[in-house]
Amino acid sequence: MRVLFSTAPLYGHFFPLVPFAWAWRSAGHEVLVSTTRDFADTVISAGLPPVVTATDIGRDDYARSAVRSSTLSDVDTAIRASGRGWGELAGRMIGNMIEAVDRCEPDLVISEPCEFAGRIAATQAGIPWIKHNWGLAVSPLFDIGAEERLPEYRAVEGLAPAQPPAEVIYTCPASVQHPGVSDGLTMRYLPYSGTAILPDWVLSVPRKPRACVTFGSLLPRYGGTGPRRLIPELIDELRELGMEVVLAVDERNLGSYETSQAGVLHAGWLPLDQVLPRCDLVVHHGGSGTAMTASTCGVPQLILPQATDQFGTADRLAARGVALRLAPDETSGTAVRDALRTLIFEPAFAAEARTLADEYARLVDPASVVNTLARRITDRAETSRCDH
Repeated sequence: MRVLFSTAPLYGHFFPLVPFAWAWRSAGHEVLVSTTRDFADTVISAGLPPVVTATDIGRDDYARSAVRSSTLSDVDTAIRASGRGWGELAGRMIGNMIEAVDRCEPDLVISEPCEFAGRIAATQAGIPWIKHNWGLAVSPLFDIGAEERLPEYRAVEGLAPAQPPAEVIYTCPASVQHPGVSDGLTMRYLPYSGTAILPDWVLSVPRKPRACVTFGSLLPRYGGTGPRRLIPELIDELRELGMEVVLAVDERNLGSYETSQAGVLHAGWLPLDQVLPRCDLVVHHGGSGTAMTASTCGVPQLILPQATDQFGTADRLAARGVALRLAPDETSGTAVRDALRTLIFEPAFAAEARTLADEYARLVDPASVVNTLARRITDRAETSRCDH
């Protein structure tokens, strides 16, 4: 089979697809990844072949749309507004995506939950598509927002709305998933966050308790003053609690953060699944990749959500007993300090985090899911041929 993965040109959207894409390749299938020109090198670095479907839209356009609603006080309004922005970007790519599908002739399109052009092109070509969630299901309000913009672009091409997915894949246990999500396949989350040379300290046993601080790849650059204010405060609080701090912030986004003080390791861009197993705590923004990686590594989490789906992720992990969550208006020095102390000194959080990691490890591996889906798609194609 030939499988086309469809993704926005952002690390947090593409990276969760990589292990599944490699599972298809390892099973003998051909894999392609549709992306923008400025993101093609990232796809290549993951060992996958890109198909460029946009040259006039790039990572910055998607990044600004992803975080531009983070200052809205109503989370539901923010999610819907973000969906409208992504619907517009997808609309501008529909024509190129249809051409790519016609040219590549895939048997299957696999789309991450926030990319809409791929599923429309699959519907136009009469082939099935699968929705691959990063972890927790994205709020339906995101799709509603996107659908407020997509009809005008579909009308230009004379296209129908996308058909429902042939299958939905979730990559987290039921104990943290949003209640009431549609049926689907639950698959083990395998962390992937790019390539890097590991410094020696990553694999060494820490001499003191260690905490990782990260705000992902978008917020430090596009997310306003929140991360810039919080990171220095978090470093100070953690050092006062006697912890060694790993600052996992890309060098390009480091800015004026002070990383030369004793007890602070600037990790830069490193695979979190290599860093977190030797951490006692991770402080982050609630991005899906960070949250799911921390969960698979069994690390307690302090989540400081800043935008859209991050609030829902934070709420679910807090309800599961593996995290504490502070909203933007709750991040005073005292509140942050108290939350850090609770996570460090209350053993129940570490115990629940280890239990949750075991739940992740028991989920079905990607290779088995590939075999299941390949059989279903093949059977569907044979049935369709017989009907005609």
